Amino acid sequence: MVKLKCGIARLSVLFICALPYLLSGCGDRSYFEVANAAEESEADVTLMDAADESTVDETEPATVFVQVAGAVNSPGVYELDANARVFTAIEAAGGVTADADVRDLNQALFVSDGQMIYVYAKGERAEAEASQEDDGLIDINSAGAEALMTLPGIGSEKANAIIAYRENNGRFSSTDELMKISGIKSGVYDKIKDLITAR
Repeated sequence: MVKLKCGIARLSVLFICALPYLLSGCGDRSYFEVANAAEESEADVTLMDAADESTVDETEPATVFVQVAGAVNSPGVYELDANARVFTAIEAAGGVTADADVRDLNQALFVSDGQMIYVYAKGERAEAEASQEDDGLIDINSAGAEALMTLPGIGSEKANAIIAYRENNGRFSSTDELMKISGIKSGVYDKIKDLITAR
């Protein structure tokens, strides 16, 4: 009985001596290990999220929109693969017409979103260049879309509208007849009236 009591007493003393170590050393170590593991896990998640966002931001559009005009069978705006080339856009527009002049058109170029591809008819480019060389004025009765688009306030839509108007109604009798075209009012006309002619 005495031996048992002595044994219990010794165990109690050892437990009391070891208790501060267990509470301070081991407990703190376990806490910090768990805390550090949690922080590392959160950092990994943050890095993964950043990588995912970077991937999404750098994704390029799969398609582009291109306008094809001039001497093609079906002028219009076409949705093409982002890696398409000029000849692909022309094919989408039904190919060129019999009077098309494609000698100076680089059909191997890549297209870009919002681009306008204009195919000249035979003699149209020469007429447009000649009209500009005479007196520096652009002849609205013969100039192609590219020449018309050099005028302030005239983009691809208005340039094609000018060409369509003269094809449907004949030659312009005067430059102010441009104001009969939708989108070309006095404000636009005043900017270009001194730069154009209607021969």
